[in-house]
Amino acid sequence: MQRTNAVVIAKIAPRSAREALRFERFWLACGFGFVLLVVYLSLCHDAPNPGRMFEIKIGHFVAYGWLMLWFSQIFAAAPTRLRFAAAFCLMGIVLEFVQGLTDYRTFAYSDMLDNGIGLSAALVLAQTRLGNGLAGVEAALSRLMVRKR
Repeated sequence: MQRTNAVVIAKIAPRSAREALRFERFWLACGFGFVLLVVYLSLCHDAPNPGRMFEIKIGHFVAYGWLMLWFSQIFAAAPTRLRFAAAFCLMGIVLEFVQGLTDYRTFAYSDMLDNGIGLSAALVLAQTRLGNGLAGVEAALSRLMVRKR
């Protein structure tokens, strides 16, 4: 069976702000699980330390970048993405203050900055093909389900 160019283009074109993912509830549940993981890792005693790159803490950059990229795939509208970015930024600030209240973690303004850099990088990456990763997974699953019939 041959595919037309329109079908191929539709599969790689960015998802519009109105298109919902088929498994949106599942993706949201995973996303909120990731949020809980970041909260846990921010407050646990022995959090992994992946080190620094260019004076940026990799753990902070990756954690907040991942959250932003994940939710940007579910919510394509720019205003919604910005609200998530603001919420994650606030979450990072609050968690940093909570860390300062513990006797086993430290407070650092630089960690807040690293979180923000991760969020910003993810907002940019969400404009690329990476912003359609979940839609691509769903398309692949759909193709597999059609082949099994």
